Amino acid sequence: MNRLTRYIRKDFRNRIAVYIIPFVITIIMIISMSCYYTFYSAFKQEKLNSAQILIDQIGMQFDARFKTVKTPMSYITMNQTMETAMKRYQNMSIQEKYYLDKDMTEYLSNIDAFIDYVTDIIIVGNNGYTFNLPTAFRLDHEKFSQNKDWVVQYMNTNKTQFYYTLVHQADYYEQMGTSKKVVSVLLPIMYQGTNYGFIQADLDYEALNKQLYKVYSQEETSISIIDQDGTIIFDKEDSMLNQQLAVNIKENIHDNQGSFTVKTDGKEMLVVYQKLDITNGYLVARISYSAIFEVSNKVLKIICTIILPIAIILAVLFSVGISDQIRKPLNELYERVGQVDIKNYEYLEKDYGVDIINRLGEQFEDSFVKIKELIEEVYIADIRHNNAQYEILQKQITPHFMYNSLQLIKTEALISGNKEISEITTVFSNLLRYSFEKDVKWVTVEQEKSHIIDYLNIYHKRFPKKFEYQISIDRQILQKAMLKLILQPFVENSIKHGLKDISEGGIIKVNGYLYENDIYFEVIDNGIGIDSEKIKEIEYQLNDNENTIDNVGLINVHQRILIGDGKEYGIIKIESVPYKETKFTIKIRGNEHV
Repeated sequence: MNRLTRYIRKDFRNRIAVYIIPFVITIIMIISMSCYYTFYSAFKQEKLNSAQILIDQIGMQFDARFKTVKTPMSYITMNQTMETAMKRYQNMSIQEKYYLDKDMTEYLSNIDAFIDYVTDIIIVGNNGYTFNLPTAFRLDHEKFSQNKDWVVQYMNTNKTQFYYTLVHQADYYEQMGTSKKVVSVLLPIMYQGTNYGFIQADLDYEALNKQLYKVYSQEETSISIIDQDGTIIFDKEDSMLNQQLAVNIKENIHDNQGSFTVKTDGKEMLVVYQKLDITNGYLVARISYSAIFEVSNKVLKIICTIILPIAIILAVLFSVGISDQIRKPLNELYERVGQVDIKNYEYLEKDYGVDIINRLGEQFEDSFVKIKELIEEVYIADIRHNNAQYEILQKQITPHFMYNSLQLIKTEALISGNKEISEITTVFSNLLRYSFEKDVKWVTVEQEKSHIIDYLNIYHKRFPKKFEYQISIDRQILQKAMLKLILQPFVENSIKHGLKDISEGGIIKVNGYLYENDIYFEVIDNGIGIDSEKIKEIEYQLNDNENTIDNVGLINVHQRILIGDGKEYGIIKIESVPYKETKFTIKIRGNEHV
């Protein structure tokens, strides 16, 4: 520790290296990590939004497909020939059955419009009647009559509404080589509350599933459709069909749509889901975080391998350059101080290259001059005596002395017949007396009004054409108490800033009135005005207790009112229309008489 301390103190450059460089590197690291996190968050949000848009599109297409199928199925149940077949087929003659099949063939021929993704519509009656689309393969009644898993599941439901099966093989046709994978939509056939069978619409699974990988091409995104039990009924990978969705994903699917993060098989995933309106299933998109991190890590790699090393090198070079700029002039100043001989001292003007060191050098030179003068001074006691007398003279220049001097000027002006100088002297004397009475903090509104009139008169004597003024203060508030010197800074602001570019035609108004037991003052001028950004800056400074060189007078008045009257008082409004009207509204408490 001591060795490190000695190393730091040994040279100014060492201090720069120990303190500045680590600080700069830390700041750069913080900025870099902030940039990385911002990019990662933005990219993650973009992935989330794109996945949501994607499943919206797919969901609308799937709902449209299933909704389109439901309509003809509903119409079939309402057909009179259909009702006859369900109720009387077992009692029909061969001839009646022939004409029944003919009528049903003509009625169902219009279903060909859906043939692109509907492979067949099969009518199954409890009385043994079966019929399918004339454009489809002929049913193998023996195979079709076998109990299929999806039929058993349907039979276990309440059989009063549409039912959507899992993916299964359509292997119940004659003269058909390879059976297709289909998803079936089942609708019970009900008449007067009695179930007579069901209608089965087979949808081509491959045609529907193409919608999944036709819409999206992002390999890192996996999209599935699940039923209400969490079984996967559509997926790009056939191996996932009829499999259960991961439990920790299924448990987090509750509302109509949403997103969450989950870890499955050791991989963290972003899951986005949306409920399908028609089938009541869910569209589930799974995005691997590795895809998100891959892009973000590229950015991090650029930061760590390029930006950060360059920034460190620049920080080192900058620190070395700064240290040289300071160390060299300091060494020169050190050598100068060591070489000074007080007896033979001569003032040396030298440019050290750095402003603060230049001033330090000047102070050293001035100090040497003073030291030399003090050494050469023989009568130190006389110097002290003279300084003491000088201080006594300074203390004698008091306000009372100034009043007497002004009174003398006024008397001389009257004697010489110069009435105008006498009036100006009287007004100026009143201003000084009003301002120097430090023990008086509270005055009447009338006294403040008189002070403002005196102040305006002084300026009006100096600039007679520059402005006119109007003072309008209600009589009922003249004897109310207020803090002293509240209005003068506003009037001074109007003259020095508002009317600074106006040579004639200026107007300054001071209004005062009582409203709801509080006193309001308005100081108005028709000067250059204040732009909206400057007004916001002043209002911010008023609220933030921040003083600036430009607005210190107004802010001090505002703070005095807050302290004297309370937080709801002070400068309450600033309005400005350039060269028309700029108005400051001040609110003070309606205090009792002084």
